[in-house]
Amino acid sequence: MVFFKPSGTHPETNFAGLEFTYVARSEPDQVSCLQQVTKDIDPEERPLETVTINGTRFFDITTGDAGLCHQASRNIYETYRHRTCFLFEAAFYTVCPDPNVGRAQITAAQSKALSRPLDAIIESVKISPAK
Repeated sequence: MVFFKPSGTHPETNFAGLEFTYVARSEPDQVSCLQQVTKDIDPEERPLETVTINGTRFFDITTGDAGLCHQASRNIYETYRHRTCFLFEAAFYTVCPDPNVGRAQITAAQSKALSRPLDAIIESVKISPAK
């Protein structure tokens, strides 16, 4: 797991940081792999989209959570290869905006710019064929 704040982080906003997590675990099949990823996500909040990255098809699940003035927006990428469940999670963290301390709501443009390092990481993923 890597937690970081990229340069140009807009300290005048409610941006708190980025996190990228990678896990590979043995699973008997694709169904059990996907169940591990989605078991704690409300079915109404987990539309399963697919995306192809460097020739590998991933399920792309967008989710998030919030509490006590902290929010996490997450993109989870899952694929099953070689009896292994590969999970990649890109998270974007914010706290409540507070104009009294100079912390404004981050704009969509700022969020997009700050998310580029997460996008670059997932776009670099390559899963080799079995040998």
